[in-house]
Amino acid sequence: MAICLNHSKATGTAKVVLLGIANHDGDGGAWPTVATLSRYANVTVRNVQKAISDLVALGEVVVHYNEGGNRGARHERPNRYDITLSCPPECDRTKNHRVSNATGGVGNDTTLLSETTPPPVSKSTPKPSLEPSKNAAATTAQIANRVTKAYTDRVPLSRFPAVAAIVRKALAADYSAEAVESALVRLADQGRPVTVDTLRIELTKAPAQKPAATFHPYCLKCDTLLPKDRRDTGYHEECA
Repeated sequence: MAICLNHSKATGTAKVVLLGIANHDGDGGAWPTVATLSRYANVTVRNVQKAISDLVALGEVVVHYNEGGNRGARHERPNRYDITLSCPPECDRTKNHRVSNATGGVGNDTTLLSETTPPPVSKSTPKPSLEPSKNAAATTAQIANRVTKAYTDRVPLSRFPAVAAIVRKALAADYSAEAVESALVRLADQGRPVTVDTLRIELTKAPAQKPAATFHPYCLKCDTLLPKDRRDTGYHEECA
């Protein structure tokens, strides 16, 4: 939980929901129900779902739908969450997760270290880290989430987790992120919902993609979505 307190970029409800997930985290992940997280954060279930979407977009949580525990039918199980946070280089990697400041000291919110007192040194041997595999999963999830926003940003009332799950299936079937994003944009512009069938139909009739070297859905400088007429340049006018 300490790594979430010290290194998460989430704020407000999303931060509280992340801490609630961390409170249940174990070797096999965490699977608190949305109702439990709602009680922790004192917000509605809808706000918890939005907070989870924000955490996924930040790359701090990966959601495995209906994979929590082994009780009951599969569709009745809660979601399982993996926390994908890792320590930045300046973290001392102790249980307090202190971060070195610019002068080489160690920052602490409650105690000022004297100039003659050396920074505390952890004597424990760090355990082998599993972070690389988690970061790889987070990268895949971030690609799916970024592509999903091509639809949900245009259709605000759409359910982000449901659309993201369908997008992940399309990416797993070896469709490119650019092809899936273009199909989602067409569905949004036509006012059609995203289902496995509608997305598959759009993908199979999608026009040939431009070469990857000259097709950039996101600005190479500020990493925000480009309008269609700027995607062959790779930059917004103000970023060029």
